[in-house]
Amino acid sequence: MSSAEAPVIVGDLGSALGQIAEIGGGRRLPVVSDPHVHSLHGHRLSAIADGPPILVPRGEQAKSWAVLAAIIDELALRGIPRGTPVIAFGGGSVGDVARVA
Repeated sequence: MSSAEAPVIVGDLGSALGQIAEIGGGRRLPVVSDPHVHSLHGHRLSAIADGPPILVPRGEQAKSWAVLAAIIDELALRGIPRGTPVIAFGGGSVGDVARVA
């Protein structure tokens, strides 16, 4: 699935978990989140997450070259193959930077 085809799921996490797992095709997926959202709800992703989340700053601070490079570096360190879907768990800025990564 290319980034142009990557689905965006918005809504209740409980309802979305099955869809997210289906997108992963049975494999665990990396998660990009901000510390606040992850501290509140991240435990709900434990069954489908590939390790701890890659945490990024909240809001517009997430949209920087340095944050993007840190996400890419962490994905590479974890051996995540290019083209693997990434769970962007948080607000719009989290989704924006995770989608580019």
